[in-house]
This record gives sequence, C-alpha cells and structure tokens, in this order.
Amino acid sequence: MTKSAKSLYYFGFYVLFTGIIICIIPDKFISLLKLPEIPTAWAIVIGLLVIIIGCYDILNGRNNVKPLIKASIYLRILFFIGILVLFISGQMTKEILPLGIIDLLGAIWTALSLKAEP
Repeated sequence: MTKSAKSLYYFGFYVLFTGIIICIIPDKFISLLKLPEIPTAWAIVIGLLVIIIGCYDILNGRNNVKPLIKASIYLRILFFIGILVLFISGQMTKEILPLGIIDLLGAIWTALSLKAEP
C-alpha cells in the first residue's frame, strides 16, 4: 500500500469504529455530543451508514484506489466545513467539532501522503 492508501485505510477503521459505537450506544453517543434528540432507530441507521463509509475507506485504501483516495480528501474537507457551518450557525454545539476536525486532519494526512508519493 502507498502512504496515501494507508492513511485512508487506517482512517477507515476510525470511521468504522465510530459507526459501531453509534449502533451499540446511540443514545449515549447523541447525548455525549449534545446532538438534537432523534429516534434511536434513526441514530442506528446513521451508524450503519457510517459503518459502510468506513468499509469503503478501508477497501479503497487497501486496494490503492487512487481516484477515491483523492476524492476522499475533498469530501472529508467538505464534511469539516459542513460541521463548522452547523456550529457557527448555532444549529450544533461545540461538542460536534471534534468529528469535523478529525476528518480534516485525516484529509490533510492523506493529502500530504499523496503529495510525497512519486
């Protein structure tokens, strides 16, 4: 695996783990981040989607799928921007920021790794 592929591969495990946590303890996850209340079943649906995204990241990293590795950089930055807009507009509390920041840091890691490759 290239360095950029490894960065997405390992980031995928963070995403997968987050999705599993959401599915196992959705109410605690929602309260920890001070998210607006939603039905538990909807939180689990979101957790399942997060699991799928994590699996895509792991598979794309493991198989060095360059177009998707590159696209993940922009998509994770977009996620960070979305989280930031929700916070700045007062729709979410500051507890949501770490999710966006982790995605931004992962995007930077992948971008720097990609830039260092031949």
